[in-house]
Amino acid sequence: MNQFALKIAFLNAIAYIYPVLMATYIDSLIHHVIFGPRYYWMGYGVALGSIFVIIFTYISNSGYVKLIYSKIDYSARWRSLLTFLSLYIPIITVLAVNFVPEFPHLAISTNSLGYGLMIASIVYVHEYTPNLININNKKISEYLRVERLKSEYITWLAVTIGLLISFIVFCVILYSVFPDLSRQYTNYPQEQVFLFNSFVLDLFMAIIFSIFAFIELFTRVQSSRNQLRYI
Repeated sequence: MNQFALKIAFLNAIAYIYPVLMATYIDSLIHHVIFGPRYYWMGYGVALGSIFVIIFTYISNSGYVKLIYSKIDYSARWRSLLTFLSLYIPIITVLAVNFVPEFPHLAISTNSLGYGLMIASIVYVHEYTPNLININNKKISEYLRVERLKSEYITWLAVTIGLLISFIVFCVILYSVFPDLSRQYTNYPQEQVFLFNSFVLDLFMAIIFSIFAFIELFTRVQSSRNQLRYI
């Protein structure tokens, strides 16, 4: 069994289960300014959709897609795209079938989008294969080979640091707008506090997903550094 594919499948399943269950629970308790309390006909059974997410995500990352259709470009970018679609197609489907009249449901669509993009980035970084065709070519000078590896290392390091800083800034800005956002949903002060806490929990989940992504990025940086050291 492909351990990486299994890990990604379960991360995708969490990215599906968490938003839909949170919306099912919170919407029944909140007097939305437009829709009032909302009760969805599928109830908590909506979480069963995660079965499809797990199956399709595992297939997308374990090589079975290549067996089904051998001509597919099974590069890092396509694996990450298939991983994202394995999550977001079920999300869109359940939004249309269960979470009406608000379509698309803002909390579900935005949270799953953010989580899905982070998981897709994990797949891309993990499956990325550097173009190092000329590194082992002894006819090329050692200086040029070192520069090629150095460029690879610096690029990944810069991307990792840039994304880390951007994510921290994003979290700070997002946290600062939570009070105003909660007041836009309901006019009841107690419910606004409840919503604020749920937004904080959403952000905490995003941080957890980001930790997995940054671990993969730092692993890639270290790999590039090791290649540079042992050339």
